[in-house]
Amino acid sequence: MTFEGPFGIDLGTLFIGGDQYLLYNSMENRVIRGKTTSTALRSFIPFDLTAEEVVGAFSGSFPFPSDSLSMETYTIDDEMFLLAFRCGENVCRYWVDNATALVKKYEVRNKRDEVLLEATASSFTEEGTAQAPRRIRIKFPAEERQLSVSYSSVTLNDPNPSFLYTTPPNARTETR
Repeated sequence: MTFEGPFGIDLGTLFIGGDQYLLYNSMENRVIRGKTTSTALRSFIPFDLTAEEVVGAFSGSFPFPSDSLSMETYTIDDEMFLLAFRCGENVCRYWVDNATALVKKYEVRNKRDEVLLEATASSFTEEGTAQAPRRIRIKFPAEERQLSVSYSSVTLNDPNPSFLYTTPPNARTETR
Protein backbone atom coordinates (compact mmCIF):
# COMPACT_ATOMS: atom_id res chain seq x y z
CA MET A 1 0.00 0.00 0.00
CA THR A 2 1.27 3.43 -0.87
CA PHE A 3 0.13 6.36 1.21
CA GLU A 4 -0.26 9.78 -0.34
CA GLY A 5 -1.19 13.04 1.30
CA PRO A 6 -2.77 16.12 -0.21
CA PHE A 7 -1.50 17.12 -3.65
CA GLY A 8 0.06 13.67 -4.15
CA ILE A 9 2.68 14.08 -1.42
CA ASP A 10 4.37 10.70 -0.82
CA LEU A 11 3.91 9.72 2.83
CA GLY A 12 5.16 6.16 2.68
CA THR A 13 4.65 2.52 1.87
CA LEU A 14 3.34 -0.45 3.84
CA PHE A 15 3.99 -3.98 2.63
CA ILE A 16 2.46 -6.94 4.49
CA GLY A 17 3.44 -10.38 3.26
CA GLY A 18 2.80 -13.50 5.29
CA ASP A 19 4.16 -12.94 8.77
CA GLN A 20 6.45 -10.00 7.86
CA TYR A 21 5.85 -6.31 7.24
CA LEU A 22 7.89 -3.39 5.95
CA LEU A 23 6.88 0.19 6.60
CA TYR A 24 8.67 3.07 4.90
CA ASN A 25 7.95 6.52 6.33
CA SER A 26 9.15 8.93 3.63
CA MET A 27 8.61 11.98 5.84
CA GLU A 28 11.19 10.64 8.34
CA ASN A 29 13.19 8.58 5.78
CA ARG A 30 12.81 5.56 8.04
CA VAL A 31 12.25 1.87 7.34
CA ILE A 32 10.71 -0.41 9.96
CA ARG A 33 10.66 -4.19 9.44
CA GLY A 34 9.21 -6.82 11.68
CA LYS A 35 6.88 -9.70 12.38
CA THR A 36 3.24 -9.01 11.56
CA THR A 37 1.59 -9.06 14.98
CA SER A 38 -1.33 -7.01 16.28
CA THR A 39 1.04 -5.23 18.69
CA ALA A 40 3.47 -4.33 15.90
CA LEU A 41 0.69 -3.06 13.63
CA ARG A 42 -0.83 -1.06 16.48
CA SER A 43 2.49 0.83 16.80
CA PHE A 44 1.91 2.56 13.45
CA ILE A 45 -1.81 2.03 12.73
CA PRO A 46 -3.78 3.47 15.66
CA PHE A 47 -6.45 0.77 15.62
CA ASP A 48 -6.64 -2.60 17.35
CA LEU A 49 -6.68 -4.81 14.24
CA THR A 50 -5.03 -8.09 13.32
CA ALA A 51 -2.96 -8.37 10.13
CA GLU A 52 -5.90 -10.02 8.37
CA GLU A 53 -8.21 -7.22 9.51
CA VAL A 54 -5.75 -4.57 8.24
CA VAL A 55 -5.67 -6.24 4.82
CA GLY A 56 -9.48 -6.51 4.95
CA ALA A 57 -9.79 -2.87 5.94
CA PHE A 58 -7.72 -1.69 3.00
CA SER A 59 -9.38 -4.05 0.53
CA GLY A 60 -12.98 -3.69 1.76
CA SER A 61 -13.15 -7.43 2.36
CA PHE A 62 -15.32 -8.60 5.24
CA PRO A 63 -15.23 -12.42 5.18
CA PHE A 64 -17.95 -14.46 6.82
CA PRO A 65 -17.01 -16.72 9.74
CA SER A 66 -15.92 -20.17 8.60
CA ASP A 67 -18.25 -21.78 11.16
CA SER A 68 -21.66 -21.71 9.46
CA LEU A 69 -23.28 -22.95 12.69
CA SER A 70 -22.52 -19.59 14.29
CA MET A 71 -25.26 -17.86 12.24
CA GLU A 72 -27.87 -16.37 14.58
CA THR A 73 -30.29 -14.47 12.36
CA TYR A 74 -31.15 -13.73 8.77
CA THR A 75 -33.42 -10.80 7.90
CA ILE A 76 -33.97 -8.13 5.28
CA ASP A 77 -32.88 -4.58 6.15
CA ASP A 78 -32.94 -1.60 3.79
CA GLU A 79 -33.33 -3.93 0.78
CA MET A 80 -30.22 -5.90 1.79
CA PHE A 81 -29.77 -9.27 3.41
CA LEU A 82 -28.72 -8.87 7.04
CA LEU A 83 -26.82 -11.87 8.41
CA ALA A 84 -25.78 -12.02 12.06
CA PHE A 85 -23.13 -14.45 13.29
CA ARG A 86 -21.72 -15.23 16.72
CA CYS A 87 -18.06 -14.09 16.68
CA GLY A 88 -16.57 -15.23 19.97
CA GLU A 89 -18.36 -13.17 22.62
CA ASN A 90 -19.50 -10.61 20.05
CA VAL A 91 -22.03 -10.55 17.23
CA CYS A 92 -20.86 -9.78 13.68
CA ARG A 93 -23.47 -8.42 11.30
CA TYR A 94 -23.17 -8.30 7.51
CA TRP A 95 -25.36 -6.32 5.13
CA VAL A 96 -25.22 -8.04 1.73
CA ASP A 97 -26.50 -6.36 -1.44
CA ASN A 98 -29.10 -8.70 -2.91
CA ALA A 99 -28.25 -7.76 -6.52
CA THR A 100 -24.46 -8.11 -6.34
CA ALA A 101 -23.96 -10.42 -3.30
CA LEU A 102 -21.34 -7.95 -2.02
CA VAL A 103 -20.96 -7.04 1.64
CA LYS A 104 -21.67 -3.31 1.80
CA LYS A 105 -21.67 -2.93 5.59
CA TYR A 106 -20.11 -4.87 8.46
CA GLU A 107 -20.61 -4.36 12.18
CA VAL A 108 -19.31 -5.90 15.41
CA ARG A 109 -21.39 -5.54 18.58
CA ASN A 110 -20.57 -6.64 22.12
CA LYS A 111 -22.82 -8.38 24.68
CA ARG A 112 -24.37 -5.03 25.67
CA ASP A 113 -25.31 -4.41 21.99
CA GLU A 114 -22.75 -1.58 21.73
CA VAL A 115 -21.13 -1.06 18.33
CA LEU A 116 -17.41 -1.83 18.57
CA LEU A 117 -16.67 -1.54 14.85
CA GLU A 118 -18.68 -0.39 11.86
CA ALA A 119 -17.32 -0.66 8.32
CA THR A 120 -18.85 0.36 5.00
CA ALA A 121 -17.72 -0.24 1.44
CA SER A 122 -18.97 1.80 -1.52
CA SER A 123 -18.22 3.04 -5.05
CA PHE A 124 -17.44 -0.42 -6.41
CA THR A 125 -15.23 -0.96 -9.45
CA GLU A 126 -16.00 -3.94 -11.67
CA GLU A 127 -13.64 -5.71 -14.07
CA GLY A 128 -15.01 -8.91 -15.54
CA THR A 129 -16.44 -10.91 -12.66
CA ALA A 130 -14.32 -9.19 -10.00
CA GLN A 131 -15.53 -6.24 -7.96
CA ALA A 132 -13.85 -4.11 -5.28
CA PRO A 133 -14.78 -0.96 -3.39
CA ARG A 134 -13.03 2.33 -4.05
CA ARG A 135 -14.18 3.79 -0.72
CA ILE A 136 -13.94 2.08 2.66
CA ARG A 137 -14.74 3.61 6.03
CA ILE A 138 -14.14 1.90 9.36
CA LYS A 139 -15.39 3.48 12.57
CA PHE A 140 -14.60 2.62 16.19
CA PRO A 141 -17.36 4.57 18.01
CA ALA A 142 -16.19 3.85 21.57
CA GLU A 143 -12.70 5.13 20.75
CA GLU A 144 -14.05 8.00 18.63
CA ARG A 145 -11.72 6.96 15.81
CA GLN A 146 -12.21 6.20 12.17
CA LEU A 147 -10.20 5.14 9.16
CA SER A 148 -11.18 6.12 5.64
CA VAL A 149 -9.61 4.69 2.49
CA SER A 150 -10.33 6.13 -0.93
CA TYR A 151 -8.71 4.75 -4.07
CA SER A 152 -8.35 7.02 -7.08
CA SER A 153 -7.78 3.97 -9.30
CA VAL A 154 -8.21 0.24 -8.89
CA THR A 155 -6.86 -2.59 -11.05
CA LEU A 156 -8.37 -5.99 -10.36
CA ASN A 157 -6.66 -9.30 -11.12
CA ASP A 158 -3.68 -7.70 -12.83
CA PRO A 159 -2.07 -10.47 -14.91
CA ASN A 160 1.42 -9.15 -14.07
CA PRO A 161 1.25 -7.67 -10.57
CA SER A 162 4.35 -5.95 -9.30
CA PHE A 163 5.35 -5.98 -5.67
CA LEU A 164 8.56 -4.07 -6.26
CA TYR A 165 9.34 -1.23 -3.93
CA THR A 166 12.48 0.67 -3.16
CA THR A 167 13.63 2.56 -0.16
CA PRO A 168 16.47 5.05 -0.22
CA PRO A 169 19.84 3.53 0.73
CA ASN A 170 20.33 6.28 3.33
CA ALA A 171 17.05 5.51 5.16
CA ARG A 172 17.37 4.62 8.83
CA THR A 173 16.38 0.98 9.22
CA GLU A 174 14.87 -0.53 12.34
CA THR A 175 13.93 -4.17 12.91
CA ARG A 176 11.31 -4.98 15.49
